[in-house]
Amino acid sequence: MNRREFVASSAAAALGPPFATAAHSASCADQDFNRYIKMAVQGILKDRTGGGYGGPKEKDTSYAFTRNLAYGAPDAVPQYPAMAKRAEHFEHATMCVAGVTEILIEAINCFMSDKDRCPKELDLYKTVPVDMWKSGTIDKLRGYLFMQADVHNIWRRPVGQVPVIPVKRADGTVKKYDAVSRGSAHAFHIFNMGEELPFSALKRGDFLNLNRVKGPGHATVFWSYIRQSGGRFVHAPTWSADVVGFEYFAAQGPKWPKQGGGFAFRDAYFDKAPRGDAGNIQDPGRIIRSSSQLLLNTGRLWSPERWNPGKARDDINALVRSRMAGSGATRDAAALEIMNEELGPTVYLTTGEE
Repeated sequence: MNRREFVASSAAAALGPPFATAAHSASCADQDFNRYIKMAVQGILKDRTGGGYGGPKEKDTSYAFTRNLAYGAPDAVPQYPAMAKRAEHFEHATMCVAGVTEILIEAINCFMSDKDRCPKELDLYKTVPVDMWKSGTIDKLRGYLFMQADVHNIWRRPVGQVPVIPVKRADGTVKKYDAVSRGSAHAFHIFNMGEELPFSALKRGDFLNLNRVKGPGHATVFWSYIRQSGGRFVHAPTWSADVVGFEYFAAQGPKWPKQGGGFAFRDAYFDKAPRGDAGNIQDPGRIIRSSSQLLLNTGRLWSPERWNPGKARDDINALVRSRMAGSGATRDAAALEIMNEELGPTVYLTTGEE
């Protein structure tokens, strides 16, 4: 999906062995959330592959979630559109940003079903209430994970009145970005749940939003680096100077007519880097390698005891109210102005390291 578009089952305990939990030894503050992301990926890989991508029409990314998702209660987060309204062969289809959101919701279910979770008394269903996943307004996490351009109702505005971020490509063309976040890691940063990190610092279970030199971007869970070693291409857990790409897990979109797509692993290769066979089907495009988080957004969720999306929600609403009072702007206009400031300055796109 591109940045102008929107870029589940019973409880985790009922999903079987892939969602099993692990013992803990380190203090809560020393832990991250990656172990639960990995459990969710393995469970989804077992039960939810091959559901199709997006909606039935060409370039259709309207379908979200493979099913209704449990979240403290059965079917708490409904798929869209509802199963009964879906086209044949797309009953369990989703797309990339909804796929990452589904993984995160199931990872929280894994955490909550873990009797040895750390800290044991933490209730993530209260820390991140269900309404954070059901709508995409300015103070909801879903809109930022989905990178929704319409969080602020900008489609109702006359052409030319929408603040955008122009990105000048190497060939001289300009692409305009108007999403409210750079990607999953940026969303976690905004909502006090995680941080953006350099690509070289990633580990399995982190998050990566890529942009292709040609074609749409993609929201993924990072799995491993791809190195070229002795003429072979191999997956590696840590970064090194000979990294030419990365392995990721996401909801995949095959070529039209799109049937057969869905959750899967892929290998992605950077632009101008060697490209080979590391074991998975290759991503269809060449990936922009950049230190700009707007173009290659990478990061990690913190230990759950550090999450504080409630404060982020209060801060966002307070900031919008303050901006409205100071300028006389509408709520939508104030929110747009703030989020475009948050996204950062103009980025001049190159296909090499910046």
